[in-house]
Amino acid sequence: MPKLTKQTKKTTKSTKPTKATKATKATKATKATKATKIKKATKPTKPAPYDLQAAIAAAKPGATLKLPKVVKLAKRLVVTRPITLVGGTITGACAEALVEIRADVTFQNVTIVRTGIGNAIDVTRGTFVAKGIVVRGAKATAAHTFGAGLLIAGSARATLTKSTFESCHDGVLVAGKAHVDARQCVAKANRNTGIAFTGTATGRLMSCKLTGNHVGLFFGGRTTVIADACAVTDSKLHGVMACEHADPTVVDADIRGSRYQGLYWTDDATGVIEGCEITQNKYNGLSLDDRAAPIVRACNIHHNAAQGILTGGTSAPTIEGCTLSHNKVGGVDAWESSRATIVECTCRANGDSGILVTTDSNVTVERCTVSENGLDGITVMDKAGARLLDNRCDRNKRSGIAVFDTTAYDVAVVGNRGTGNGDEDLYLEEGAAVILERNELVRVTGLVPTSPAPMKVEPLAKVLPRLGVHLANAEPALAHSLRKPGSAKDVAAIALALFGGKLPTDLTTWFAWHDGQTGHAGLHPEENWRLMSAKDALARWTFLNGGGDLLAPARASLLPLFDNGAGDHLMIETFGKTKGALYAYWHDDEDLWEDVPEYPSLAAWATHVLVDRRAV
Repeated sequence: MPKLTKQTKKTTKSTKPTKATKATKATKATKATKATKIKKATKPTKPAPYDLQAAIAAAKPGATLKLPKVVKLAKRLVVTRPITLVGGTITGACAEALVEIRADVTFQNVTIVRTGIGNAIDVTRGTFVAKGIVVRGAKATAAHTFGAGLLIAGSARATLTKSTFESCHDGVLVAGKAHVDARQCVAKANRNTGIAFTGTATGRLMSCKLTGNHVGLFFGGRTTVIADACAVTDSKLHGVMACEHADPTVVDADIRGSRYQGLYWTDDATGVIEGCEITQNKYNGLSLDDRAAPIVRACNIHHNAAQGILTGGTSAPTIEGCTLSHNKVGGVDAWESSRATIVECTCRANGDSGILVTTDSNVTVERCTVSENGLDGITVMDKAGARLLDNRCDRNKRSGIAVFDTTAYDVAVVGNRGTGNGDEDLYLEEGAAVILERNELVRVTGLVPTSPAPMKVEPLAKVLPRLGVHLANAEPALAHSLRKPGSAKDVAAIALALFGGKLPTDLTTWFAWHDGQTGHAGLHPEENWRLMSAKDALARWTFLNGGGDLLAPARASLLPLFDNGAGDHLMIETFGKTKGALYAYWHDDEDLWEDVPEYPSLAAWATHVLVDRRAV
């Protein structure tokens, strides 16, 4: 067998790369390098951020845009055409509102997260429809306070359904002449108000929940809003607040857990509070001040830490058919010149009196059931006035009705019944002036007059200032109609014409009080006699005694002081046995002159006005 060694070596040598082989490898390497470079050069870059402003500008009016998961805004988004945005989260911060809407726009299932200061959404034109949106503000810091979650201003309108506004300054703020309808919305943990109405805004809220806000619902300005079946809970200050002539209607609400007042009405606010559950508030269930005059009807006000209702500051609520029970202090407390009317209410098991009337208040309590209270059923004290009519006062710890320190005819106790009270059914402090009629109050302590005492008439110089103070507090418009004191010239003319130059003391006092009045309303609540000025009084006296009224016989001793705008007068006798008495003159009646004076004196007239005004 031939040797294979050399051949093998030759074969091995023949396997070494030739020049052609090297060239081929070099070509492949070059292609691979180029391919690698091509791959590196064509690697995809990050897409540009989604430009929502551009997308809206490119969309047709009425189009629907589905948003990506997150849209970050570096500047304000302005929507000026009708469009619908669906889904996604819009977030960002800018010096102005994050989103401004100036057209008919719908947001559906959109979340807005606003950081920094300013509003999240401003609606200044058109109609904004929100369905299931969430608006969330930044966490408050010392450096900034977040604005409104949603501001609806101007004459814009908004319809909100199942939407949430949280951790803002104001959850929803409705201003100017704007209008909002909100149904099943939530406003929570907002640092000022949950939902607020100002200016002349209007709206309707249905089944909304407001929890953990500083004030849950706020009504300011001359707003007219209906809030129906809303729950207002755990407010840091008041649950619901109305002021500045606001006229809201709050119906079937559940208002509880406020750190101060459940509801607070002040500064001429009116409106209706009806069918509400008001409970577990840390102070009063409802507090009324500064001429507030709502109608409070059929509410259940219970287990509040102070009074069920506190009415003061010349407020004049009408409280009808309410139940006030288990409040730690009282059921209804009327103080500081309250003019409340309380009708057909139940005041039961409150800590102190069921109803307390005090400090110059004048209150009507009619057909109420007042029982099982920790002090009296009804207490009247501190120169307050009250008409207590046809009430039932049973099983109170001290007295059914207790009257302390009042003035003449300030208190009328008529047609009341009571039994089973701890000390007595009726307590009258010595010196208390009370009218008692048709009562069924078995156990009585104190002096009980068998008939109304004669009215105590104070000198004119004392009663006129008291009447003026009462009118200023209870009837400011009527008080404003009274003119300034009479001029010395006009008063001297009367003195010269009728009295030889010296005016009687009462007439001097009279014209020094007010020189007539403007308007058409008389000072007495049931009479239309208006005060005449000194100049008009003398002119009318001259006319009548000069034959100006052909039906009037001459009675020069009677000076007109009042008229009714129809030619009739109330005149003061200036001479004879009835000097100082006031007679009525009817210009078109066969019996022109009343034989019996209407009032024995100007002081008696003023006292009647004061007493009857307090009883209204």
